[in-house]
Amino acid sequence: MTVHNQAKELETQSYKTRSMCEV
Repeated sequence: MTVHNQAKELETQSYKTRSMCEV
């Protein structure tokens, strides 16, 4: 797993959590 992919996955996870919190 590259650092770029890890960062992207973290960003996606954060986005999902944010969406769940907003709803």
